[in-house]
Amino acid sequence: MSHYRERFTYADLVWTHTGADTAAAHYLQISHTGGNAHSTVLFEQGVDNGDLSVTPWSDTPPAV
Repeated sequence: MSHYRERFTYADLVWTHTGADTAAAHYLQISHTGGNAHSTVLFEQGVDNGDLSVTPWSDTPPAV
């Protein structure tokens, strides 16, 4: 019998659009807190010269 404990990780993602030179993104690389390794997550959105901000992975949900 296996014992499985469900675990979640969270990252907060915010981005803006300027409308100039839009490119199709396919994934994001997000680092774990305090580490150099990263995870790749699906992100199929248009991105351009706007701002993109991603927090490191955390075991607590971001504040809203």
